[in-house]
Amino acid sequence: VTSRAGFDTYANEFEAQDLADFIAQIPDGRIVAVAVRGDGATSLTDQAVQALGSLGGQIDLRGTEGFSHALIGVKGAAPGSALEDSGQGNTYLHVGRNPDDRTLSVAVDYVALRLK
Repeated sequence: VTSRAGFDTYANEFEAQDLADFIAQIPDGRIVAVAVRGDGATSLTDQAVQALGSLGGQIDLRGTEGFSHALIGVKGAAPGSALEDSGQGNTYLHVGRNPDDRTLSVAVDYVALRLK
């Protein structure tokens, strides 16, 4: 981790501008992780959404309420190329080996055997 920052884009557009400015100073080719907790869409600006697009993001949270959002992208990548998810409730992303290595099973309610 070379730097980190937090922005309350629910509170006001100044925070959204700070987000856009922070992303603008990241050198191309750097891997960036972004997470939204709570309602981060209320004060998002065009510049903030475009800045997230410069990380490979394509989801625009404006017009949503209470959506989570997670993005892992590369600065300078084309919009839509990032690993990204958003929606009601929690949002999870992972890169690399799946940490859930449990053996899966199936529950069966009823089995019928018939002789022919």
